[in-house]
Amino acid sequence: MPFVKDPCGIACLIVTYMAIIYADYVVIKWIILQSLQNSFWAPIHVILFNTIVFLLAMSHLRAVFSDPGTVPLPQSRLDFSDIHTTEKGEMEKEEWTVCTRCETFRPPRAHHCRICKRCIKRYDHHCPWINSCVSYKEDPGEVNNNPKLHQIVDTSDKTFATKIAFATLEEYEVFEELYSRELNEQDDEESDTDDD
Repeated sequence: MPFVKDPCGIACLIVTYMAIIYADYVVIKWIILQSLQNSFWAPIHVILFNTIVFLLAMSHLRAVFSDPGTVPLPQSRLDFSDIHTTEKGEMEKEEWTVCTRCETFRPPRAHHCRICKRCIKRYDHHCPWINSCVSYKEDPGEVNNNPKLHQIVDTSDKTFATKIAFATLEEYEVFEELYSRELNEQDDEESDTDDD
């Protein structure tokens, strides 16, 4: 399926990749390099994070450029006048129908997308964030259907979650210590004023 020239979809793609680039910059420059300065772990975290960003971008691009299940257009225009006049009650739900917009035979549960101007098998909706249609097409490249990729993503998620949990716990302990010192100083000041 060719690239859809929908202005909203193109704007959403631009915003998506600007957000990814900005998030990559912030995480590397202001989080990883600032918190792990002069550490052996900083380059490892940068490489790991950029690997995940790369996989994210590749997955998104695959969703953008993959065929959602487009019904092929006929080679020549056919006369569908006799089919258009058929009563709806005569046609069963599991029969192929003719699309009134693109005038092509379409399988059961296929619907016409007004933005792509094509019929899509098992059509769900048109997503502006991938500038393409979303359907229930079985894709062997999905994370859930690829055990190795699923394992890599799952492991990296757990690694980052653990790192965030430990960093948060460490920051909480520092905060608790500073706060308890401040409370002790306030108590000492109050006791000094009470003695006067």
